[in-house]
Amino acid sequence: MKTDSEMVPVAWRVQSYSRPKWAYAETEGIACDRACLNNEEVVSKIEPLVRLSDATSVIEKLRARVVELEAAQFQARVDPWMGACFGPEISSDKLERGDRFLEEALELLQSGNYPRERVSALTNYVFDRPQGEINQEVGGVMVTLAAYCLAFGLDMHAAGETELARIWGKVEQIRAKQAAKPKMSPLPIALSEHRK
Repeated sequence: MKTDSEMVPVAWRVQSYSRPKWAYAETEGIACDRACLNNEEVVSKIEPLVRLSDATSVIEKLRARVVELEAAQFQARVDPWMGACFGPEISSDKLERGDRFLEEALELLQSGNYPRERVSALTNYVFDRPQGEINQEVGGVMVTLAAYCLAFGLDMHAAGETELARIWGKVEQIRAKQAAKPKMSPLPIALSEHRK
């Protein structure tokens, strides 16, 4: 069940696309998230309130905006967890964040039985090419993660929420692990500990 803070009035969304006043006044009180905008009953209540020629494009814009806001909310909710676990210095360490992102990406592939030998081949392929533009690459990561989850029948949003809730209960353990992490190493633990 979504909380009130996660439910955004459809009225506000229709208004944000500059529809005539009558187009959103009657939708007042309808609160909706991404799943709601995929509900044909809800959509059927919105479509008559906009000009017929614009109905489909408005609904698609609403759906895209909900996804955008949900993603922004999730990123914003990760921030206080980072602060609680690591503080500002480690949280903003780009090299450390890259290490942990790569570690999690590899663990995801491993969990899906991805062949280990393909990793080094793709690593060489990527790093032999020109450096990409970071905003575009973030977009690429999000799109390909969504596609990966679709292939495995997974809900990436639900998985993210579940993991964020889980790690909030492990702040002290994560702090201890970070304190024991070998300095100047991409590995989260000492190699000797890893081999035990």
